[in-house]
Amino acid sequence: MSRASAQDIKAAQGRVNVNPAESSEKEIVDFPLQPPGLDPVGRLPPRGSSTGPCAVTSPTRALTSPALEDRVNQALAIAMGYVLEVLAGVFRLMIAPLSVLIYLAIVALFVNMACQAVWEPTTEVICRLPGAAWLPPCRRHAPPQVVEWPNTTTRVDYPGLMALQNDALDQLLVQSNAGSQLAFDVKRAEVLVRGLTSYVLHSKLENKALIASALTQFVSDAKDTGRDLQKLSAKLYGAVASVTAFTEYAGTAIAEAKAFPNKDIDSIMQRMFLTSMETLSEQVSLSLKHAGSCIARLDRLEDSMATIHDILVKEDVLVIEQRNRLAADIWTKLGWNAEELHVHDTHLKLINGVQHYRVQAVNHVTSTMQTLETIDANLAELQGQLSSPVARKAKPITVEVQLATIHDSVHRLRKQMASTASGTEASADGLDRQMRAVRLTTEDGGL
Repeated sequence: MSRASAQDIKAAQGRVNVNPAESSEKEIVDFPLQPPGLDPVGRLPPRGSSTGPCAVTSPTRALTSPALEDRVNQALAIAMGYVLEVLAGVFRLMIAPLSVLIYLAIVALFVNMACQAVWEPTTEVICRLPGAAWLPPCRRHAPPQVVEWPNTTTRVDYPGLMALQNDALDQLLVQSNAGSQLAFDVKRAEVLVRGLTSYVLHSKLENKALIASALTQFVSDAKDTGRDLQKLSAKLYGAVASVTAFTEYAGTAIAEAKAFPNKDIDSIMQRMFLTSMETLSEQVSLSLKHAGSCIARLDRLEDSMATIHDILVKEDVLVIEQRNRLAADIWTKLGWNAEELHVHDTHLKLINGVQHYRVQAVNHVTSTMQTLETIDANLAELQGQLSSPVARKAKPITVEVQLATIHDSVHRLRKQMASTASGTEASADGLDRQMRAVRLTTEDGGL
């Protein structure tokens, strides 16, 4: 038994230490480079990990991968259902407000379409009326009034332009002063006819109601005509002031450009010259439009005068007969009926005077329109002459001459405007005195 055990011990040693080299290789291969229980970095695994020789398996970690995915999917489904339920509640609560908003939007759309369908044609009709061009809708729809000059290079000739401008603005100032005086005359006729209307209503004329109605219409038309004549006068004066102000500005701009040699003074002079011509042409066009509205008013006044004339033709015969009969009366010859005779003479003069005022107003506005049309034609002719090849090849006028011409023109126009303004104030004072005298005469029964 001892022999057997000794053999077994030797066999075991042979199995263990057969070859020392092989044994070392097996140790290198069989055993890891790191101690058991460490990760490749050398850290201990977390508690409860299944790695290592002494690992303890936890019951919570025993879930398989499919079971975990089912739990996650179930949680996501619950969260998504909650979100959808919240959104559904929100949309249910928004049903009424959204319905109201959509209803209001549709109603506003139809109302806007209907208003545009009615407003556009109405605006076009209103904007065609005289004096309605200044309204905001008409300004918004009306195309801009821009004078299109040729794109060719125009010779700068301020002496020629200033000569034309001075003559034109002098005429406009004269027409402005005359327009103010005629506006006063029309106002005087309005006051006199208003007094005559009161007298007719209290007279013994056969057609006094018809005559009084025609005279009342004439008073209304004369009032509108006087206002338009006054506006035309102010427009002409404003045109002169606007052109004068821009001419002064052009002279200042050219003088400043001359002081700096780096600036292109030729292009600045040409731009200012073309803008000066454009300003004058634009002011003339606006004045022509206003004069056209005055002509329309005067046509209405003429219609009123024609109606009055037709009525008074019959009454005039009666008035003349009554006057002649009154003059032939023996008591008149003795000096008893002088007051009644004076009343008849006053009415005959007044009828002729009203017609005279209307004719004067028509002649004034017609003359103003002819003056404006002449200015416009002369301006176009000057622009054509300066754009011709001969003018472009001519020797340019020096800057000093251009500036001297501009300054002289501005100084002259300033004096003319001051003189016109003082004359207008004097006429207004005279009119006030005459109006007071007429009112006193009317109140005393002189008409």
